[in-house]
Amino acid sequence: MIETKPKIYTFAEYSQYQDSTDNKYELVNGELISLTPPSGIHALILTFLFQEFYR
Repeated sequence: MIETKPKIYTFAEYSQYQDSTDNKYELVNGELISLTPPSGIHALILTFLFQEFYR
């Protein structure tokens, strides 16, 4: 099997990158890494932080 090298992106290319999905990506050493979608616990943490900062 032949392994292809991943495309290396610059920050400018990353900031303009769009695909036709709702996926979010992180740029790590020039490679796009797909982020996992947030879970329910993320929403709870966000709510907690919002309430604390609002006070």
